[in-house]
Amino acid sequence: MNDSVKEFILHNGLTVWISTDSSDSKVYGQVVVRAGAKETPNSGVAHYFEHIMFKGTQRIGTVDFEQEAPILQEITKQYSKLQVAKNSAEREEIQSKINELNIEATKYAIPNDFNHLISKYGGSGLNAGTSYDYTLFYNSFSPQYLEHWCELNSERMIAPVFRLFQSELETVYEEKNMYSNNISTEPTQRIMERLAAPHPYRYPIIGSTEALKSPDIRAMEEFFRDYYYAENMALILTGDIKEEGLLPLLERTFGRIKSGGRKPLQPPQPMPFNGHEKMTIKVPIPFVKGLGFIWHTVPNNHPDQVALSLVQSLLNNDGKTGLLDRLTIDGKVMEAAAINFALNDMGLFGVYIMPKLLQSSYLVKRRIQKAIDRIKRGDFSTQALEEVKQSLYKANLLQLESSEQKAKLLSSLFAQNETWSDLMRELDLLSSISKEEVVEVAQRYLDGNYLEVKKQTGRYAVEKLPKPPYQPVKAPNQGAKSEFSRHLETLEIPKLPMKYLDFKKDAEQRDLSANDLVRLYKVGNEINDLFSLDLLFFRQSYYHPLQTYLEQYLDLVGGAEMSAHELNQRLQSLGATITYESKPSFFCIRISGFDHYLSETIALVGSILNDIKVEKPQIKKIIEARKISDRAIKADITELSKRLLDLARYGEKAPYKADLSLSKIKQLKAQDMVEEFHHLLQSELDIHYTGKLEIEKVASCIKSSFNLDAISEYGEGYFYVPSILPSGNRILLHNEPSATQVVIKGYLPMGVLSDYEKSILRVYSTYLGSGMSSLLFQEIREYRSLAYSVSSFASFAPHSIHDGQTDLLVYLSTQTDKLLEVIELLNKLIHRSPDDPNRLEIAINTLRSDVRSTYPAMRMKSRTIASHIRQGYNKDIALIIEDNLKSITLQEVLDFHIAKVIKSPITLSMIGNIDDKTVAQLSESFQITRVSKKHLL
Repeated sequence: MNDSVKEFILHNGLTVWISTDSSDSKVYGQVVVRAGAKETPNSGVAHYFEHIMFKGTQRIGTVDFEQEAPILQEITKQYSKLQVAKNSAEREEIQSKINELNIEATKYAIPNDFNHLISKYGGSGLNAGTSYDYTLFYNSFSPQYLEHWCELNSERMIAPVFRLFQSELETVYEEKNMYSNNISTEPTQRIMERLAAPHPYRYPIIGSTEALKSPDIRAMEEFFRDYYYAENMALILTGDIKEEGLLPLLERTFGRIKSGGRKPLQPPQPMPFNGHEKMTIKVPIPFVKGLGFIWHTVPNNHPDQVALSLVQSLLNNDGKTGLLDRLTIDGKVMEAAAINFALNDMGLFGVYIMPKLLQSSYLVKRRIQKAIDRIKRGDFSTQALEEVKQSLYKANLLQLESSEQKAKLLSSLFAQNETWSDLMRELDLLSSISKEEVVEVAQRYLDGNYLEVKKQTGRYAVEKLPKPPYQPVKAPNQGAKSEFSRHLETLEIPKLPMKYLDFKKDAEQRDLSANDLVRLYKVGNEINDLFSLDLLFFRQSYYHPLQTYLEQYLDLVGGAEMSAHELNQRLQSLGATITYESKPSFFCIRISGFDHYLSETIALVGSILNDIKVEKPQIKKIIEARKISDRAIKADITELSKRLLDLARYGEKAPYKADLSLSKIKQLKAQDMVEEFHHLLQSELDIHYTGKLEIEKVASCIKSSFNLDAISEYGEGYFYVPSILPSGNRILLHNEPSATQVVIKGYLPMGVLSDYEKSILRVYSTYLGSGMSSLLFQEIREYRSLAYSVSSFASFAPHSIHDGQTDLLVYLSTQTDKLLEVIELLNKLIHRSPDDPNRLEIAINTLRSDVRSTYPAMRMKSRTIASHIRQGYNKDIALIIEDNLKSITLQEVLDFHIAKVIKSPITLSMIGNIDDKTVAQLSESFQITRVSKKHLL
């Protein structure tokens, strides 16, 4: 593992980390800059600049930069004037001038040129993110386009141009409003302000409302000059990389980035706590209590972080053996968890507790303090310490299996001024650290100086960012080619085969029962000694809603004469874990551990599954959890919007309506849970093993440990409920006065489609609303800034449902004052003929890149193969789509649009603060149905 990452330093000082994995189907490319929100306190400059980095350069995104440049310079001057405007009238005059200049500048702009080129040359998942300490730009791409990716991503780091600034600013407004809709955003920000002040971490990454109202382009230009230089950046490439000729390519491309820049700032340190300090936060969930205790610790690259991670694991861990885990399982608290969190300049250790309903906060605090004091006294065994070390080591191994996860890990390491070698040393330290060192660190940091955070029911006033008085920009150069686009066309593209699943070669298969109801799949693991064993019982939770609650019950009980604590302890001693997950089509029991303990692990799990305990006290916990969940959902706009769409699509057959009522949950007995589990164990079973052992060895262990003879019921297939076929356009509306945005989700029924028609719909839905090059993204977000997130995608019935219907779904959110404009525009765009050959080419390239990136990770290979087989496919669906994409024509997409899309009624679900006047105007085009909150619970 030590040599799995290679490091190079280019001549300009830029760091390059490479990790190759030929089994992957793609490359993950990331550029990390050690500069984030703390370098631009409360201004939002770092985050906004991240958005601007998608707008192109002097060679990308323009048909004539010489003509465009003077207009952009004048726009910059006007924004500087806006900074010092004395009154609203002056501001409006300057904004009007800015709007005029932006409209003039778009005569030369090619919107989304960078995004188009990424898609054209094999890229998918294009995005970026701004943290407190760093900014990250990333996407995956097909290996044959490595040169194109390097050309594009180095060019954007050399000379970014601040074009389409006005529309992107409005988009950031919508992003801020979107975050305000989340009930956790403001409480979290209040806590962070108290923890970090006077350090810049105290401010929101997106910036203050006032700063966003008066953006400063010159400040962004200065930010770029100061921090976007080679020595402050890293290029990270993981996945299927060919190293031959790589270094010269990187020198030729990323070696062009300038050297030298501003030295890192030394911001003031957070104010230490003086004894036991307290604060209260507001969360709009009534009756539910919440407590937190937070200590200042050390930054993320401090040696003590390793010991702090062990302190956290001794309190709670994946094996559920921690002291806080015991409190939860024993019903002493509703929920408790420890958090070890660190940034470059600050570390925090926290304990979060959710008391039981009506439970004394004083009693809860005493129990939590006792658990922490046990760590500080060393009241834990050396064996317990070694077991959590093993669990952390295992977690690291799992993270390093994935090229994508490894890329994210490497980005974090570089951002915190560490290297791959530092990580290896930390893993060595993890194995050698002593009990005495862990105790000493716990005593040093978890002292009497801490912050107690208490939740009270309430809601903070939210300031909405209003839509500026701008006219939308236009895009006369849509489809034009920039100078850089023509340059990329001259580059050679190597011929590389597509990676796809081979059902026979990629997974061995064995029937384990005479009635063909148990099938074992095996995928080899050449990376490490970790196995995973997934047991998928094909029984639908829709028709067996009690099955959903088995997740929680099984987590809380033991079996085979063992308590839950004894079971968890024995599993952890083997380095194993077991988790339960109820899905719509099946119930999954996942066992993971080390191959050299496979027999012992399976034997232990088998003994438990065959003899689950009846534990009455755990039913009370399930009832309390349901009560808390119901209260939380009432304030969760994300969950409410999901349910409202389900109600629109399925009516009374909506999945959430199949759940057990609270009154029925209250009538549950522990015996009901055990009997439900016994019924589940009789259902058709797929077993998926990933590891080093031979399939016959695994089969023998399973047969000797699990009661396969009890499996006698054929599986219920894949979950499917047909959507409603309405006679006309309609809106289901739920009014939520506290919402800062209107969340809109909708569908258009496409009927029953052939495989080829499904491929056409994939192309059309990509054309319409998938990615930054789509019609919806450009018209709604890019040109008019009416929404931050907007998308469309196809929802297919399982292939095994021969008359299964397909829906076209659309998602977006906007401010209430933009709602009518958004709906009118959305309707026009859906009905607009998809007759743009350039956009169609982009859609097909995007879809082809997406399809080629669907090759599953090692531990999902057999599950993907089995899913294909169960749905009636005899080869990888990626091959089917790839073949269809070769022949789909513009005319076929046009014909499909006329036959299926235009003729389909539109159903929208809306949740937000929508006034009666707006509803009346909507009713002119849609049948309106108001939905009360009780119908969503």
